[in-house]
Amino acid sequence: MYLAAMPKQRVLLVPGILGRPSEVFIYRHAMSLKDFDCHVAATEHRNPLTFPHAQVHLLDAQAGVPRCLLRMRYAARFGRRPSRQAVRSWRLMAVARQTQAQLLHVHFLWNAPLALDAARQFRLPLIVTAHGTDVNSAIVDDAYRASLQPIFEHADLILAVSDFIAQRLVEIGCDEAKVHRHYLGIPIPEKVDSWNE
Repeated sequence: MYLAAMPKQRVLLVPGILGRPSEVFIYRHAMSLKDFDCHVAATEHRNPLTFPHAQVHLLDAQAGVPRCLLRMRYAARFGRRPSRQAVRSWRLMAVARQTQAQLLHVHFLWNAPLALDAARQFRLPLIVTAHGTDVNSAIVDDAYRASLQPIFEHADLILAVSDFIAQRLVEIGCDEAKVHRHYLGIPIPEKVDSWNE
């Protein structure tokens, strides 16, 4: 009785783009959080009829004029010309404040810098799920790998979708103690004789 009366923890999910058919797992993650009040902060919501979610907050304005106004508001507030990343980060902080988020969960390492300012300002736990290309790109791109170091330092938990990705995360500078494997995929049978028929 007491547990049922407790308010749900508020989670802000940061997927980049929501509703890509190739990333249905992100949509399913957002929809499966029944024990949480899940809001989504996305740069874009594609296929909203196929992948509806009631609490999506867009970080990018959809039309040219509102986007221009958003950039002008940022410039007036901070006294400098904004980059797209800076405006998105600023908008994410506003969404975190508005939703009273208690936890940030980011999908893909390259989206994590967006959430870093909000996590620091509001002292929110930060979880990042690393999927594959976001990690493997850091093996060959030194500048991108260097940009991930503040994420590795600040994040409370980095979820790797496989043992291979977990190993790669350590190789590119993530503290092994923060890396936990949360498997996303299908098991491959050891015996594959039937495939050769």
